[in-house]
Amino acid sequence: MKVPVLRATGGTARLIVRDAIAKGHSVVALVRSTAGADLPGAVMIEGDAKTSWRHVLALALAAFFVVGSLSNIFAPGSIYQEYLKWGYPSWFHFVTGSLELTAAVLLAWERTRLLGSALGCTVMLAALATVTLHGEYGHGVAPIVVATLTLVVGWITWRTRFSGSTRLTAPRHPTPLWHPTVPTIAR
Repeated sequence: MKVPVLRATGGTARLIVRDAIAKGHSVVALVRSTAGADLPGAVMIEGDAKTSWRHVLALALAAFFVVGSLSNIFAPGSIYQEYLKWGYPSWFHFVTGSLELTAAVLLAWERTRLLGSALGCTVMLAALATVTLHGEYGHGVAPIVVATLTLVVGWITWRTRFSGSTRLTAPRHPTPLWHPTVPTIAR
């Protein structure tokens, strides 16, 4: 079995790597630097795990939207019947699937991630509205969770993209409307 281990040069992870190799498993170890990494028998991949969680979350959402799009585009009878029960036209599952697939593609590419987050959140909020309007509150949990995660990805992308001098924030000390050097007319 292949066993991936993140931060493999850490104390506990190093023990996991050695134990897995001793049991005959193939270990893929992610390390910050291969210099000084003493992990005989493990395939080492150099990388920084600290920044990768942002990309992993976006890619996990993209994978979710791919699965959702395929289940809507190639809708089994139960999904097709639900769309009809909710009052949507017989072809509407294709629209939903296409929007989900578009959101997945946009989320996967860093340059379009903000747009993908917006589209994905919109699709999930529409799904939440549909199940809520039809009293199927139990089906609303997944859209709420996914919409929240797409908002998190969008927020992270927004902060990353607009950090620095072009940051869109209010000034710390706004200029007052009345300034003491401007003459006023006394009544």
